[in-house]
Parts: sequence; structure tokens; C-alpha cells
Amino acid sequence: LGTFIGPLLAATMATSLGPVALTVAAALLLEVAVHCYRALLSRTQSQSGSCSLDDRRMGGSMLAGITLILRSRYLLGLVLFMLLHTSAATLLYFEQGRIVAGSYADVASRTQFFAVVDLIVSALTLIFQLLLTAPLIRLIGVGGALAALPLATIVAFTAMALAPVPATVALAQGLRRAVEFAIVRPAREVLWTVVSREEKYKAKNVIETLVYRGGDAASGWLSAGLTALGAGFGLVALVIVPFAGLWGWLCLWLARRQQQRADSEQVEGPFHEPH
Repeated sequence: LGTFIGPLLAATMATSLGPVALTVAAALLLEVAVHCYRALLSRTQSQSGSCSLDDRRMGGSMLAGITLILRSRYLLGLVLFMLLHTSAATLLYFEQGRIVAGSYADVASRTQFFAVVDLIVSALTLIFQLLLTAPLIRLIGVGGALAALPLATIVAFTAMALAPVPATVALAQGLRRAVEFAIVRPAREVLWTVVSREEKYKAKNVIETLVYRGGDAASGWLSAGLTALGAGFGLVALVIVPFAGLWGWLCLWLARRQQQRADSEQVEGPFHEPH
């Protein structure tokens, strides 16, 4: 519900209130959310007298997740998946910013445009989740669902390179992000069902924070470097195609490894690494 209300308010009030007022309102809402979280956490802790086995702390240093990743080809594959994902998303983000900045003179209009894009993403995501996600994953499998993201990325790069206008940005990015949220993210979570508890809570945290943010920052520097060298977005879109092919192959490999691990668990017990 919040993913609809937020963009709707921004789209309707951006020009009348201005971005500064919207930013203050967002900060206040975040503060309310923090207080709600603290209240729920306090109530939960007071009602649970003892911790179950799964609630106990595992211990270990902050580098334990990195060590686990370096010891597992499966986790290294997840790292590469995340790096390819963040790189493509960041390059698209900077290009959409350039297109929108060249089309709308004031910040309020740009804010309104991005709010409309978020509304499109939320609507498509809801439709996909209600009607498409479960039957599609059953039909094409985890690998096919994961591979939908590199395919949608190629479509977005191609569309924005051929028609660099706001309407293309809205449709291409809206479709790509909806595919990510509604189809790829559930499939990606399936990949974590065949790892140990320690890998799930330590390695997953490293991949979804350190790797994600690090890849995001590195891609931002790459985008700035390409711009400084005079490389147009069309060239970037052309170069991204082989990387998307690698990304698609990686999706299928991860899905195959996930299935092997799942089959091995049934035969030999949980989290046995298949040979």
C-alpha cells in the first residue's frame, strides 16, 4: 500500500509543495516508522521469555561472511550475479537521469516524473505477483525466472538507446523493475533455501550490503569515466549485450546448482555439498 500512496502523493504534490517539503515529509514518516519498529521490538522481546535455537546468536567476526563466500563457488556465483545486477541498474539509472534532466527544466517536474514511474512499477509488480509470478516460475523454473532480469535489462538498454525520451524511460525502467521485484526477487530467494543457517545470515548479509553497495559505487565511477571519455549510451548498450549473456548463463548455472543441493539434502541430509 505504501508503494502506491508514496508515489501518488509525490506525483500530485510535487509541483505545489516542492521537493523540499516532500523531503521533510518523507523524513517525518521515516521517523514514525522507526518509533513503530522500536515499539514492536520491545513488545516482542517482553513477550518472549526465552530464545529458541534458531534465535541464538551465531557469533563470529564481521569477516566471517566473506570467508564463507570465498570457500563456496555457489556463493561466489551469487556475488557475481549481484555485481552484474547492480552494474546494469546503475548505468541505466544515470542514463535515465540524463534523459529526464534534459527534458524537464525544474526539479519539481522531474520529481513528479519519477513518482509516476514508481507508480507504474508498483502497479505492474502487483499485477505480476497476483497473476504471473507463481505460474511463470513453475513453468520456466528458477533459472528462467532469474534470466528474465538480464533479458529485461537488454530491452531497457536498447529502448533507451534508440529512443532517449522520458516516455521510453518510464516504460522500459517500469517494466524492468517490475520484472525484478515480482519475478526475479522471489526466484533469487529460492537460491538461499539450500545453504546453511550461517551462510544465510552471514554471507547473504555481505552480498546484499557490501557487494551491492560496492558494485553500485564502482558502476557510478565507471559511468562517470565513460562520460568523460565521450562514450555515448549507445556504445554502452552495445557493450552490455555480452555481459547480459554471461549474466543469463550464470542464472541457469545457479539454478542448476540450487537443484543439485536440494536433491542432495533429500538424500544425504541438509547442506551437503554435491560433488
